[in-house]
Order: sequence, then C-alpha cells, then structure tokens
Amino acid sequence: MSAARMGQVLVLNGASSAGKSSLAKALQRALREPHLHVALDAFRAMEPADYWRGIDTTVTQRWIAGLCRAMHSTVAAFAESGQHVIFDTALDKTSVADAFNADLGHLGIRLIGVHCELDELERRETARGDRPSGLARRQLATIHAGRAYDFSVDTTRTSASDCAAAIANWLEGRNPAPA
Repeated sequence: MSAARMGQVLVLNGASSAGKSSLAKALQRALREPHLHVALDAFRAMEPADYWRGIDTTVTQRWIAGLCRAMHSTVAAFAESGQHVIFDTALDKTSVADAFNADLGHLGIRLIGVHCELDELERRETARGDRPSGLARRQLATIHAGRAYDFSVDTTRTSASDCAAAIANWLEGRNPAPA
C-alpha cells in the first residue's frame, strides 16, 4: 500500500480588499489540478451581526484563536487527505501568524503575498460596503511585516487573472518573476 500524497497548500496573505478571493477563484481556473478554496470570509460569514461588539479582550483573543483553529483544521484535513488547497487569509496579528505556523507548518505550504497600494485598498473597501471603514489601513501596517514569501503579486493594477497566471507559471517553473 502506498502512502497518501499530501495536497499542495497555497496561502494567499494580504490585507482586506487586496483581492485574495478573486485571485483564489482565478487560480482555481488557472491551475492544472483542482484546488479547494478555503476562505477567511467564509468562516466570518458564519458570525451573526455584531458578533464582536462589546466583548472584552480576553474573549476576543479566545474567539480569534478558535477561528484560526477552525480554518487551519479545515486546511490541514483537506491537504492531509491529498486535496489541494488555496487558503486566503490575513496574517495581521502575531497571535494569528503564530497559530498559522504551529497548525500548518508541517504541510510545506507556499506562502504568497498579495500586495495592494493603500489608496486602492481603501477605494475597494468603500465600494464593497461590507467591511468596517479603516480595516485595510489597519491591516496593511502589519500584514506583510516580517513575512518571507515564496512568491508575491501586486493587485493594485494587475488583474486577478494575470496574477493567477503568474503564480501558475511560477508553480510550474516557467516564470520566476512576480506579477
């Protein structure tokens, strides 16, 4: 009996409204093998309105840890069963990054930085209307700090399809230059 093959895990890290979800969908179309899209937004969509309002710091930290464990467990379960995963997330807090490394470090992930200029992030955030004002600005200060990316793209002026093509080419060893 042969050992099961581990699924590939591509992690898209970027600020809110950087285009991670659009990029993940474009990657699903661009990659040769099927990849599941595990999205932070899908987990956050489970929360009722005002879920985070009025809770103290201790509870907030515990809930964030639970959210991270749930997402990371999902990614790990898929990858360990041989399924490929695109995980779009925001590693904007030290505790979140530490949990990410502890929970998923054994998977041999490929960390992809999704960059976008602040003025464009804020324009997208306003146009979306489903994000707290200033979220992208707050995240941008820490989201990429100290991260060593395997590959990076900038979605400020480059389409999700073009960024996905650059990532696919990089993964296949055809083009090492970031988009």
